[in-house]
Amino acid sequence: MPQNQTAKSNQLFALSITLIFAVTSIWLVQYHEMWRDELQAWLLARDSPSIIELFANLKYEAHPGLWHILLYPLSRLFKSPESMQFLHVLIATLSVYVLVAYSPFTKLQKSLIPFGYFFFYEYSQISRNYAPGVLLAFIICALYPHRYKRHISIAICIFLLCHTSVFGLFVAISLSIALFVDILFNDTSSMEMKSKQKIGFSFAIMSLGIISSLIHLTPPNDHNFHTEWYFHFDIKRIGFVIRSIISAFLPIPTLQLNFWNSKLIYHASAYDILFTLGFILIFLLLSLRSLMCRPAALYFFLSAFLGPCTFFYVKYPGFMRHYGYLFLSYIIAMWIARHSNARPYHSLPERLELKTILFVRHTFTVFLIIHLFSGFQAIFLDYKNPFSGAQQAAQHIVSEKLDGLLMIARAEHAASVIGYLPDKEIYYLRSRRFGTFTVWDNKRIYPTDELSLYEATKRITSAGQSGLFILDYPLLNPKTSGFTINKILTTSKSIRQDEQFFIYRFTLKSN
Repeated sequence: MPQNQTAKSNQLFALSITLIFAVTSIWLVQYHEMWRDELQAWLLARDSPSIIELFANLKYEAHPGLWHILLYPLSRLFKSPESMQFLHVLIATLSVYVLVAYSPFTKLQKSLIPFGYFFFYEYSQISRNYAPGVLLAFIICALYPHRYKRHISIAICIFLLCHTSVFGLFVAISLSIALFVDILFNDTSSMEMKSKQKIGFSFAIMSLGIISSLIHLTPPNDHNFHTEWYFHFDIKRIGFVIRSIISAFLPIPTLQLNFWNSKLIYHASAYDILFTLGFILIFLLLSLRSLMCRPAALYFFLSAFLGPCTFFYVKYPGFMRHYGYLFLSYIIAMWIARHSNARPYHSLPERLELKTILFVRHTFTVFLIIHLFSGFQAIFLDYKNPFSGAQQAAQHIVSEKLDGLLMIARAEHAASVIGYLPDKEIYYLRSRRFGTFTVWDNKRIYPTDELSLYEATKRITSAGQSGLFILDYPLLNPKTSGFTINKILTTSKSIRQDEQFFIYRFTLKSN
């Protein structure tokens, strides 16, 4: 087939896969009810009067601010948080196009990757800051063959990647290492001085991105979310790392309502888990061996795995969305390996070398097929069941014209309800303050039992005043003295078990 015809065929293939992904994702996302972590970003953007105040509010988030900056103008243009979902799907769709159009994988693999669990569900349907990181990583991979001409473009993308998430930062650092190693193994003596200066300037941009992200991620002294560090030996935390590796390559949730972040493999016997881990490690070791002659890709692969796995041990065990970045790192390593500078390496006998290559390729395809079934399982369960009861609760409050009443919640679970109610605040019992988004500081220490709820309500209301309790549990004693309390709604059971809401209307009696 002539080269022009092949290019047209590849372009048509990329556009076809992208179109299928876009149409299905846009249709499906309308059936995904957002939960508090998604709406936390929306509330931060919506309720920060300026960009400066947005960054001030972000200091407790343990996330860099690129996603929030994207949402800031969006929240000024649209009142509805659903606009965030469509922006998120757009970002995911662009990622798919870049992957299919420019990656070196087979057409079968290119068809499978976009519809796997991570890219079709976690990084498309659930609107978080991880999808922008995927897009930027894929753009860098697409630019990688032209890295000696596109230094600045790659550096800017790495800078932005640093500000997507902690895991985006790990990928950005690893890509910077890969570029540095690539230059070390490349003869730069023939380069013009101007090119060398551009390379130096690009590394300055990358370094600035890494440093500024680390500064932003350093929490204030009164931060109270996962403040501990673990540097001692702990078999349980080794289990966290093992879980992350298995889940990255076999993200198979259980077939139940509360499937999200569940892992079917952990219902198997210890022998089956160890066998599965061993098989994945053999696959990774053989993949590593194939990268031995490509130092840049090899160093990327090692650092991109070591960073998150260390993080899972010393800081935060993580969830499926985090483990997906290990799988993303594998894709990136295989992608840039095709275009990395090679060095001599002692190979196996030709027949054994071919078998090794075919084993890695076919096993990767098998993993992608498993991801495909896991993705469709998650999509189906999300389509059939509410992910959160927040949207149902907010719609009921508005339809019954109760949105003008005082609203009180036990904790910040109810932030998701407020996300669907424009221009409303709620009183959070746990931190004893009015607000919308969660502030992860030391003020979140007050008791949240029923007695505390009633006492706090008496302090902030006057006799005869009515309001709403928006709770994530049913009241045990709704006939308490001093109140008239009536349940007005129990939302449907949801995928997020802690986002089934129980709404009561109360009136404080006169003494």
